[in-house]
Amino acid sequence: MGNFFGELALLSRRRRAATIVASTPLELLRLRPEAWVRLTDEDGPLALKLLQGLVAGVSDRLTDIT
Repeated sequence: MGNFFGELALLSRRRRAATIVASTPLELLRLRPEAWVRLTDEDGPLALKLLQGLVAGVSDRLTDIT
């Protein structure tokens, strides 16, 4: 999984609190909240794997700042 942002907004259904500026060219994928809900309904194992990756990323960032 590459880098990501906005995961807390996706999971909490709130607006993102940060602005992101890319320093290099990138490919951006967007997962809208309604698509996330559909994914959890239609493919629970895939949604769980994605959620585990998001949580691991948040955990890594929290560890870096503490």
